[in-house]
Amino acid sequence: MKLEFTEFALDHRTTVRTKFYIARPCEIEKILVIEFASPVEILRIDISYMLGLTFAANEIFLPSGIIYDCRQLRYTWGDTMTTLFSPLPTERTSELLAPAFSKHVIPKAFVVSELCRPGLTNLCTAEMQIDPTKFLFDTLDHASANILQQLRSPE
Repeated sequence: MKLEFTEFALDHRTTVRTKFYIARPCEIEKILVIEFASPVEILRIDISYMLGLTFAANEIFLPSGIIYDCRQLRYTWGDTMTTLFSPLPTERTSELLAPAFSKHVIPKAFVVSELCRPGLTNLCTAEMQIDPTKFLFDTLDHASANILQQLRSPE
């Protein structure tokens, strides 16, 4: 039996477009900004794509903190976005390998607009029971300040 192989790109089933930025200058901390944009409401497959890119970018850039720039992302409902709030594989691995020393948590923040603020606010309050003001910000500057504050004074 001969198999046929079909080439495809990772983004072949999604409308989400992605850009990556590293915030500079930072003294020691490296903040990764992942910008997501979509002209239509995102679906579960889009969020899986976004999570996969987050995993890859985390491994490549080894950031101290991550900001998701969702200002151009259309999101109104659903609980699958909780995965972007969840610990990344490297965070879970450090807990498994050295639980006594596992303080390696990568702070995350979201920059939002009217396209996604209501959906993400509802996700935070109704689904995750967390305070959205600790994660959702209107500007990159406010999100960056939050990440730096978390890095410099961990709880």
